[in-house]
Amino acid sequence: MKLFLLVTVGTHYVLNCVPYCGRDVSGQNHVGLVQDVVKELLLPFHKSGVNVTTDNYFTSAELASDLATKDITLLGTMPKCRREIPGELRKPSGRTV
Repeated sequence: MKLFLLVTVGTHYVLNCVPYCGRDVSGQNHVGLVQDVVKELLLPFHKSGVNVTTDNYFTSAELASDLATKDITLLGTMPKCRREIPGELRKPSGRTV
């Protein structure tokens, strides 16, 4: 069993929890699990204007767009290899710092 938690940054207080046992009721693997988990965790916070920070496992442009319609902003990292990242952002800039 796995537990997905929504936790505050400062106090580490658990705001919401979603249990996951690997399969849904119909016995099929859950497609879109990552986005569905985040959306379910954030149900009580729709129209609240909160910002959610995620790691690259949960972050996607599609999720950010969907949450924006619910007045929730998303901040997170994404690996360069994701298809949704434009090619010009994947190429090295050629600049040295």
